[in-house]
Amino acid sequence: MPVHCQVKSVPSLGCTLHMLMGTCDYSLDDSDIFDTRTKYKTVDRKVCPVPSYMPDESNQMFQPVTIPQLPPLSLNPPLLENFVPTERLTHEHLDVILASVPEGFLQPREIDLLVDILQTRELGLAFVDSECGTFSDEFYPDYEISVIEHTP
Repeated sequence: MPVHCQVKSVPSLGCTLHMLMGTCDYSLDDSDIFDTRTKYKTVDRKVCPVPSYMPDESNQMFQPVTIPQLPPLSLNPPLLENFVPTERLTHEHLDVILASVPEGFLQPREIDLLVDILQTRELGLAFVDSECGTFSDEFYPDYEISVIEHTP
């Protein structure tokens, strides 16, 4: 009794054995699946290397960044009730930050310390794009990116 196999471009081992033994049924149904393979990329789409100008690596020197010593944390930070809003750190911004802290995660004095740290380092906070800073040109010079002109 012949065994019905689905004919594919790469047959399975079981179907291959049936074909070698001559017991495979080669009749095709509408449900048979054909799998075709094509080239990954045609010759006309081949990428060819192009000689180009590379930027001089000696001009791309980066200076080491020295991190200044941070002042020690205050042992007696001002209370949250005594918070004085600034142009960058307002009551609304502080509420957004404190709302992200899970309830009961920090003690009340730890929250006071967090607010004190946020006030002393408020230039590190940015709530809108205009408050974002950039890297200093002293430490991060402009980087030259070479562009190759297209030749068809």
